[in-house]
This record gives sequence, structure tokens and C-alpha cells, in this order.
Amino acid sequence: MISQDVFFLIASIFLGILTILLVIVFIYWMRILKNFYRISNDLRELEKTFKEKLEKFSGILAGIGVFIEKIADYYLSRKEKKEQKSRKRE
Repeated sequence: MISQDVFFLIASIFLGILTILLVIVFIYWMRILKNFYRISNDLRELEKTFKEKLEKFSGILAGIGVFIEKIADYYLSRKEKKEQKSRKRE
């Protein structure tokens, strides 16, 4: 009878300590998940700003490409005109 009471007392103490530890682990786990959620939101915002900057950069590159193409066309047309003038002189 006494051994049974001691067993139940030790078991209830153990289960109480285990319950407290599980609550503490749960609280810290929630904190960790909140931090991961904040980090993921920060990464999403960073991704959006990076995409915007990349779109602006690609637009700038496309503009530079078109500008270079127009310059090349202009000089090629001048070269062709010079060649045509030199052919006419001959």
C-alpha cells in the first residue's frame, strides 16, 4: 500500500515536471516559429524589391541596347552613303 502511494507520488511528480517542460518547449517553439515568419516576410519583401530593381535594370539594359543599335544603324548608313558617293565618283 505504501509502495503504491510512493509510486503514484513519484509518477505524478514526474508527469507534472514533464508537463511543465512540454509547455516551456511549446512556448519556445512558438517564438521560433514567429521569428521564422518574420524572417520569411522580410525575405518576401526583399524578393519584391530585388525584382523591381532587376526589372528597372533590364529596362535600362534594353534601352542601352536600342541606343547602341540606332548608333550602329546611323554609322552604317553613313558608311553606305560614303561608299555610294565614292562609286559615283568613279
